[in-house]
Amino acid sequence: MLPLSKLDTQLIDLLMPVAESDQKIKVLVAFYANTLPLAFHYAQALRLASLGDDDINERIRLVSWGEEELEVRSPAEGEVVAFFSSREEAEKRDLVQVPVTVFQPRWVFTEFNLKVLSQIDEQGGAGSPPDLETFGTWLGQAFSRFEVVTEMMPQAREHFARWLGLEGQEERLSFTGSAESSTLFRGELLNGPLRMFLFGAPLSHYFARKPNRYLQLRLGEQGGPAFETVVSLTGNVGTRVIDAISDYHSVLYQHAAHVAIGEEEPQSFRSLQHHYNLVANCLQHRSSFDSPREYAKCISDHHHELEAT
Repeated sequence: MLPLSKLDTQLIDLLMPVAESDQKIKVLVAFYANTLPLAFHYAQALRLASLGDDDINERIRLVSWGEEELEVRSPAEGEVVAFFSSREEAEKRDLVQVPVTVFQPRWVFTEFNLKVLSQIDEQGGAGSPPDLETFGTWLGQAFSRFEVVTEMMPQAREHFARWLGLEGQEERLSFTGSAESSTLFRGELLNGPLRMFLFGAPLSHYFARKPNRYLQLRLGEQGGPAFETVVSLTGNVGTRVIDAISDYHSVLYQHAAHVAIGEEEPQSFRSLQHHYNLVANCLQHRSSFDSPREYAKCISDHHHELEAT
């Protein structure tokens, strides 16, 4: 294990009220650049609270976003489950919520396509990706069908017709959580749909590093949907726990922003970057980061603090 940075130590200390709570707080974490730090630092806090590996494995679980339902509905006796969710979902379930972040998608991608590349070059070149708000109209006219591959299905269904100027022509759009075999293996000679991709920060980062496979389109501040993210808790917890979770994320995002713009040494994110890559490798996940600054920038580019209401 890499040595912990001063930032790691600070973040672990902030989580000690959660680790020491009598309510046996279980944390469910989906695998994203901004959520994995909670699992990493909570594990260290639980060790400081004298819990062994078996107990830590019970207290921290990796889940897919939105698939925490079973554990939320059936917590063990005396257990509180904490998990990341949208603010809307927390309010729907009437759960305790701790404001965390607003996630702002920055990029949409298409598969590599010479017709799209030629149009991008006409509008300024790949070094300056065009804004989907204007470029999307051309796409909607240039292609007859689109397959949208996304991990944000409700938002994609809500926004893509507008982005591509296809209101009233939604039958030209199909949506999937993974590319279908019929399009993956269609070859270049078949007149299939143009594949487009809308993903969270880590996979967007991965796509951006593969310009020979994916073409990048910018989502403007007004064009991209913003998703309010909170930590939801299934039971009433004291203010110390709520404040600890809130302060933890506030410090995390502040330091990520400072590292991203060079105002802070990137080594403060070295352990986080290293462990993110380890988990990505174990999960056979495509995203990884070449440096601590790259990792911090991924968080900072797509997130800003969500204020309490």
